[in-house]
Amino acid sequence: MTPELRLIETNGIRLRVALAGDGPLVILVHGFPESWYSWRHQIEALSIAGYRVAAPDVRGYGESDRPHAVEAYDMESLTGDIAGLVDALSPNDPAVVVGHDWGAPIAWNTARLHAGKFRAVAGLSVPYIPPGDVVFIDAARALFTDRGLFFYQIYFQDEGPPEAELEADPAETIRKFYYAISGDAPAGTWPIDKKHGDTLLHRLPEPDMPLPWLSEEDVA
Repeated sequence: MTPELRLIETNGIRLRVALAGDGPLVILVHGFPESWYSWRHQIEALSIAGYRVAAPDVRGYGESDRPHAVEAYDMESLTGDIAGLVDALSPNDPAVVVGHDWGAPIAWNTARLHAGKFRAVAGLSVPYIPPGDVVFIDAARALFTDRGLFFYQIYFQDEGPPEAELEADPAETIRKFYYAISGDAPAGTWPIDKKHGDTLLHRLPEPDMPLPWLSEEDVA
């Protein structure tokens, strides 16, 4: 089944959204580095089960709008995008929102900040973590950077070098990243001893393609 791909206005931007099925709305929020396509199997299953499914490219990904300012990607903006999809697709009935990986905090916080628009929320891979006394990025620096270790979210704090590395060959980036964190990769494929100053793809091997769960068409 091929979902309909539509550009939907929400929260001042346009999101590309994969749509399928009829019934109560379920919004699926992907993680990093992904797009709506990560949900392709779930889209079919949920639509067959009697739901209307909407899987957006989160802002900055895929064919959705990509504001340049870093501030445009704060949690208030990201959650406003998802809440706006409910206004556009199910204005009279609350929706279910499901998030995976980086999409899980978006899902949790969308349901928290826009509670009236949602009747259920689910997070895959990342549980709900309430705000604490220490900002997450500061905790990450203490756990990794201050000990001389690489942490990808610290690496992403500097504009320029991460973009240059990951955009040099997007297909290579996806192959290496997905394989290194997959269950098919031997233990140690994702090195836990990388040093602060290394790059994201440093020491990640090229997999033998195709993988049982990833073809070159999927990568494309």
